[in-house]
Amino acid sequence: MALVQTVLGPVPSEELGRILPHEHVIGAYGRGLPRDFRFESLPQELILQQHLPLVRDLIGKYDCRTLVEVSPWGLRSAADLETCAELSRQTGVNIVAATGYYYSARRPPNFHELETAELAEGMIREISEGIEGTGVRAGIIKIAVSDMGPDDIKLCKAAALAQRESGLSITTHAGSPEARRSILDLLEGAGVDPSRICLGHADANATLIEILSLLRRGCNVLFTIWGIQNPRLIGWGLPVLPKYHSAGLSAGIVAEGYGGQLLASIDYAAGLESPYYEVEGRDYRYMFTHVVDALRMFGVSDSDIERMLRDNPRRMLEPVGSRP
Repeated sequence: MALVQTVLGPVPSEELGRILPHEHVIGAYGRGLPRDFRFESLPQELILQQHLPLVRDLIGKYDCRTLVEVSPWGLRSAADLETCAELSRQTGVNIVAATGYYYSARRPPNFHELETAELAEGMIREISEGIEGTGVRAGIIKIAVSDMGPDDIKLCKAAALAQRESGLSITTHAGSPEARRSILDLLEGAGVDPSRICLGHADANATLIEILSLLRRGCNVLFTIWGIQNPRLIGWGLPVLPKYHSAGLSAGIVAEGYGGQLLASIDYAAGLESPYYEVEGRDYRYMFTHVVDALRMFGVSDSDIERMLRDNPRRMLEPVGSRP
């Protein structure tokens, strides 16, 4: 029986239900992404006020019992982790916390001075002992890169060391084909099994040909752009996105036989100006009120949808292949 680490401790993986594997439970994004990026933690009272009804709907209506909180160092605090734990206690939702690092502006001031091994050791401590003295252990490794300069390369190599030591998966933030290829090249070159790599926001600036070229190498891709049409909000270079861009890509992936490597999430964060990404109702529940229907419209079967929402993210969260 595989155990998955959550903010309240290990949980058998068969109890995870449907899973949203790329969310931000404790923080708020500002408008004007990504050029005017800002992110801030919100008070526990506000998070609970906004999240309790959402999470109870997820569990009661949709059997979605697990959220992966992918905010790493610089995007969460010890107080934020306690907020996640309190939300979990009050609702029964499983919340998985992340170790790792985000873009350079959110990294420690001395990041460029740290050795690869030092960065890896810090991640391993958060996995094996707990984050910021809380005792909350990370259940996934999250990295975000931009220009693949020396610090980004160092981060990828450190994440690879932590992955090989812990057996956890690596999930990423990379919104361009170039960044996705570079991350996969670096992690594979550092000895990470591609099946333990999940390329996040892989539907951003993506074509089916590009995504299939990644999947053929054995990695996983995670789509989050569902329903967003304003390209300014996600760094897209076209004047407008098709409403069903991600659903169409998903149908092509499934038709080509790679449905077992496809994950889906909303990338929601609380405290946002409404409507989020100029799409009404785009909170966690959007996966079940809109995305599932869009996938069906493109011919994706219910069994393939369930694989995306249950089996694939569960496999991502189950630790495997760690060093003895």
